[in-house]
Amino acid sequence: MNSWRCGAERLPIAAPVVLLLAAALAPVAFADEMGGPPAEAPRGGGLANTDWRLVRLGERALEVGDRQQVPTLRLDAAERRAGGTGGCNRFGGGYELDGAKLRFREMASTQMACEHGMETEAAYYAALGRVRRWRLAAGRLELLDDAGAVLAAFEPAPSP
Repeated sequence: MNSWRCGAERLPIAAPVVLLLAAALAPVAFADEMGGPPAEAPRGGGLANTDWRLVRLGERALEVGDRQQVPTLRLDAAERRAGGTGGCNRFGGGYELDGAKLRFREMASTQMACEHGMETEAAYYAALGRVRRWRLAAGRLELLDDAGAVLAAFEPAPSP
């Protein structure tokens, strides 16, 4: 049986999980009617070139087990590339930023099947596919959908 390596463990390939991740990361085009950049900057310096760690996904505070990584996000301003981890797999792709408008493009990820956190990762990737704008509130990055609902909230990652 084929398997993917996740840390020191070998796990069977979970075809439905792989297909779900592929569907969630398919290129998505959005249009947004809101404009204007957010007024405040985070402790890390700004939206781009800051290492962000996920703290909320939709209405839920993020709960990460002992054997999970915290999902992350980083936007590289010079390259217009986004990347990070979903908690198990690494992802990357392009992004478009115009004031408060934000959308992720041509996202892809590795496709390891990990013992813990795959549901959170799939929900995180799906949320990234629905992002249409962003804002900073009290030093947190919030990614919003077209109706202004918070899809994901991040705090700047602690300095190493």
